[in-house]
Amino acid sequence: MDKFVIFIIFMVFKVANSADYNEMLNVLKIFFVRRHVQTVTAAITCWPFDVNKKLLDDLSTADISVSFNSHTLQYYSTWYRCAFIIDLSCENSTEILQQISNDRLFNTQNDWILFDQNSFANETNSAQFALRTFQLYLGNAYVLPDASVFLFLKTYDGVWEIWSGFRASKSDAIRVFEIGTASLNRMTIREMHDEKRNFRGVTLKSTSVIVEKDSFFGFDKKISSDLDVFAHMHYEMIVTLTNQLNFKTEITIVNDYGWYLGNGSFGGLIGLLQNEAIDFSATGVLIRTDRMSVIDFAVGIVELRTAAMFRQPSLSSVHNILLLPFTTDVWIGVCATFCVFVFTLMFLMRVNNYLGEKKYGSLNVPEIVTLVHGAICQQGFNSTLTLISIRVVIAVLFFTSVFFYTSYSASIAALVQSNSNSIKSIKDIVESSMTFSTQISPYGKRYFEETEDSDLKKLYKTKMVPYGNKAFVKTAEGMERIRTEFHGFMVEIMSAYQTISKEWREEEKCALGEIQLFKLPLLSIALVKKSGHKDIFKQKLIQQMEIGLSKRISNQWIPPKPSCGSSSRTKQYVSVSVKETFLTLAVFGFGICISLVIFILEILHFTWTKHRSKKNR
Repeated sequence: MDKFVIFIIFMVFKVANSADYNEMLNVLKIFFVRRHVQTVTAAITCWPFDVNKKLLDDLSTADISVSFNSHTLQYYSTWYRCAFIIDLSCENSTEILQQISNDRLFNTQNDWILFDQNSFANETNSAQFALRTFQLYLGNAYVLPDASVFLFLKTYDGVWEIWSGFRASKSDAIRVFEIGTASLNRMTIREMHDEKRNFRGVTLKSTSVIVEKDSFFGFDKKISSDLDVFAHMHYEMIVTLTNQLNFKTEITIVNDYGWYLGNGSFGGLIGLLQNEAIDFSATGVLIRTDRMSVIDFAVGIVELRTAAMFRQPSLSSVHNILLLPFTTDVWIGVCATFCVFVFTLMFLMRVNNYLGEKKYGSLNVPEIVTLVHGAICQQGFNSTLTLISIRVVIAVLFFTSVFFYTSYSASIAALVQSNSNSIKSIKDIVESSMTFSTQISPYGKRYFEETEDSDLKKLYKTKMVPYGNKAFVKTAEGMERIRTEFHGFMVEIMSAYQTISKEWREEEKCALGEIQLFKLPLLSIALVKKSGHKDIFKQKLIQQMEIGLSKRISNQWIPPKPSCGSSSRTKQYVSVSVKETFLTLAVFGFGICISLVIFILEILHFTWTKHRSKKNR
């Protein structure tokens, strides 16, 4: 729970006797207990010592600590509720009240109680008196809907009327409402939900950010720039907010969100909020720590997701697809088949030779090995054997090789069309031959320059800095390079999905990979620092999320992630390039080279042998 501080201001114009003090202190005790106050500070009070002592005794029985100050108001940020008592009849109370207003302490963290025992004695209309009191003491104060300011008026029958007042904007007139009553033993207070949710049509100033103004023709027109989608998305939420709170807004347009300028100030939209030229932003702003010192944020509504998108390289460019089908079990099976058929044929040949039936023809061991190897490799043999048993074995051998070859060909066909999963991290991108670029955006370059991640720094310095501004391109150009090159592109997910859904074929989506480079903060509606609208805006924006309205608006603008249609992909013709067949050609080339080397060695051996034989003669 946020820190709550309760400031109690007593407007005591004239207190007749100690009984009046006792009645006032009893009402205060009930109020503090009701508000779950833990600490009370009597600041700027000029009460007698016995009154202060009774205040201490009464609140101590309720387990509420009390401290006493004079002339100055000391404010501490705490995690628990505190109460401050200020007697306006004391010196410097008016100046302190003005200082409190300038410090924007009239908000949800601070409850103010204005107390008057006797000034209402000659009044007949408590509403007029309450309004006049608010106008007199808070006429120029920063008392907006988040403020909780209460005026206690004692009536003739001993009951205290509780009034509250606020204004919808700095230029609006202050309004007062009776919200409850209090007596010595009872207090009844109703919440001013309905009153504070009705701004009565006041006009608040806001600003939205349109990066590409040339492509902007109004929030109700079709959008053509992917950089301004979030401005249109938040505009719909702001329109809903104006209907929820019954106010109007004047929206101006700038082309910069605003970044720190180094001299304590910001430019763009943030600068307007810092200078209080506007009341709130009409678009989402990244929640950054450097901005929290000059503006406030309502609540994070929309997540801005970016990722490095690329197409995974084909499996054939990363692995030897000719060997991928051969697992250890497959190798064992092939070798076992080879050995079984070789030994079977050798056994049959030995039996044939032993029985002396050479009329059927015979094969030696090298020929048998060549025969089995040729059969497994889908090759024939030049010898014709007439022995029936050997023919049966050879027939079974060729049938077996057909099944081997068919399974292998199917595996190769599938692997040729498959993509690898070799790019899994930022480090893989840096170490690969992939080129890289980034979508033109208000934050892209800044987050690369601010990052502390070593891999991101290396990615930025090696693949982006050398290309200068050419490394920052529009979405259409970056996504097209992904289709045609081995290229990575950091882009907003929403823009990428929209382009992919409209322009990419189904089979191209299957190879798409993405890696999140930055975890960007949420987008939030920004307000001026210590704004009196912060809490009421936050409540209504949260309500939009709870009832699903924010989700509905987001779904209208943010497309879902494109899925890979595997069934559609099988119907597509997949061409095979030199890259997929390179290893096959390499094996063929190496085979030719080895054959030539052996051929040359054979010629040399033959020449040397012939020369030696002549010499021996």
